[in-house]
This record gives sequence, C-alpha cells and structure tokens, in this order.
Amino acid sequence: STLINNLYTYYEKYDLGHVLTLYWYAICAPSDIAGIHFGASFEALQRVWAEKKIFCNKIIENNEQWENLRYKLLNLIGKEITKDQKCKLTSKINNLNELQQKKEINKKFMSELDIALSTQETEAWDERNRVAHGEKLKNNDHIGVIERVNFLKIRMHKALLSLIGATQYIDYTTEQFPVKDVKNERSVERVST
Repeated sequence: STLINNLYTYYEKYDLGHVLTLYWYAICAPSDIAGIHFGASFEALQRVWAEKKIFCNKIIENNEQWENLRYKLLNLIGKEITKDQKCKLTSKINNLNELQQKKEINKKFMSELDIALSTQETEAWDERNRVAHGEKLKNNDHIGVIERVNFLKIRMHKALLSLIGATQYIDYTTEQFPVKDVKNERSVERVST
C-alpha cells in the first residue's frame, strides 16, 4: 500500500527509528509519566522535520534585521555590572530571537502539516510538563491523566500519519471510535474492508 511505502521511504528521512523508540517508551510508561514520553517522541519528530524543511524558528526571520537589533541590545549592557552578569545577559540577548519550543514551534509545525487540534489535545500538550517538573497530581485525577495521555497519543498519530500521507485516523477517545479526518477533526464514514 502507499502508506506502507511512504512509511518505509520516510523511516530514515525523519529518523523514525529514534522517534518510534521514544513512542514505544510512551506506550509502555505508566500513565502518570507517559505524557513526558509522548512529548519527547513528538518533539523528536518535530525537530527532525524542521531540520529537513526550510523552517524558520526565529521571531525576526530577516537575519540582517535581527543582527542590527541584537547589536543595539548588546550595546545597552552597562559597564557597571560584573563580568559574570554581562555574560549571562549577553547569552539571554543572543537567544531572544528563538521561538519557544512549547508554544510557537508546535503551532508552526502543526500549521505546516495543516492539522487542526482539538481543545483537549491542546490542553493535554500544555499540561504535559507538570509531571516532568515534579508537580503532584491535582485531586488524584488519575482518569484525567489517562485521558490527557490519550489526547497526546492522538496528536502524535496525527503528525505521523500526516507526514506519510494518510488522511484519516481512528479516534479511540470518542465513543464508537469514529474515523476522523487527520486535517480537520470531522468524522468521516468508515470504509468497510
């Protein structure tokens, strides 16, 4: 089938050996930390994709404009601070033009793939960091954790499927597991086999 051929074709191009290993860790992980692993697999896919695409991860895309602004900002650093403080501020200024991984690069990645995300997928993505930073589970909400992990899994599936040219997926977070369009979340009729 075309999808299997595409998966084979893109396996090396998108380093799917590494991406799918991280995905496997997410599948095998306990639900309270699975979100961390789904985030890692998604970000690995996103990073490889960005390297292969002409993908600008800069706020100011015009390099000359950014260099002029960076030069002006560096010149604002005063002499009345210590060398260590100056080094830290210089480092911050040099990184000011980078898009934030959590929000901006994700938006750009999903937009480039033309994938609409549900509200639940977006919320699950925004909350996945909590466990990674040692926060306790709010109100012992184990069911909520499992639901959010499922939405992160769907996000990963949609990205992978979109990259290999699939147009539909099965939404196992919704009753009766409807087949949905990868791009826009609407349900489509099942094709019997």
